[in-house]
Amino acid sequence: LLLFSGMAMGINWILLFEAYKYTTVSVATLSYYFAPVLVTIACPFIFREKMTGKQVICFVMSTVGIVLITGGDLFVGGAESVAGNRNLIGILFGLGAAVFYATVILLNKFIKNVAGIHRTFLQFLAAIIILVPYVALTGGCTLGGLDGKGWVCLLIVGLIHTGLTYCMYFSSLKELPGQKAAILSYIDPLVAVLASVLILSEPLTAVQALGGALILGFTAWNELGGRK
Repeated sequence: LLLFSGMAMGINWILLFEAYKYTTVSVATLSYYFAPVLVTIACPFIFREKMTGKQVICFVMSTVGIVLITGGDLFVGGAESVAGNRNLIGILFGLGAAVFYATVILLNKFIKNVAGIHRTFLQFLAAIIILVPYVALTGGCTLGGLDGKGWVCLLIVGLIHTGLTYCMYFSSLKELPGQKAAILSYIDPLVAVLASVLILSEPLTAVQALGGALILGFTAWNELGGRK
């Protein structure tokens, strides 16, 4: 299962970055974040997890929030600048990435008695099986062209934003019900929007702000609403 999960993770990365080549980041992200939808739908059939009315409401409203955040440009006509065929290809790549991302989440629910650091390491090794041939067939390795700043950024992304965070992520999957993991996944693009505003000084529209409020509010209600 670790092998298949790692290979699915590798394919997921490939398809997501291919989506970025063909369509806008908003459209690619919107397509990609149908993965939690797939997980939530699959869990009642695979794990016999029951969905309460409250979870359904939180799920629907969080979905609305993610559409508002990542699809904000679509609602104001941003998609008109993307050629139709390339846009469709990008959406299909994004949805394909979503399928494999959902597969990673579901497979990790079956993996028991394996520490987070171990499952992260083994799944990264399995992902290499997929990524090495892909890199070889799409231009090869171009690390020689990186300067000092590029190497520092690459190491930060690899060690912290990938290695450390995936270790935390896989550790949490074995403790959380699949539906909770799916709903909490919506915080990911929300953080991306906040980082773009606070660090990169990119604009935040009122529609995106509303989407962020929906995600935070209904995620908090789902997690804390029933507790004293």
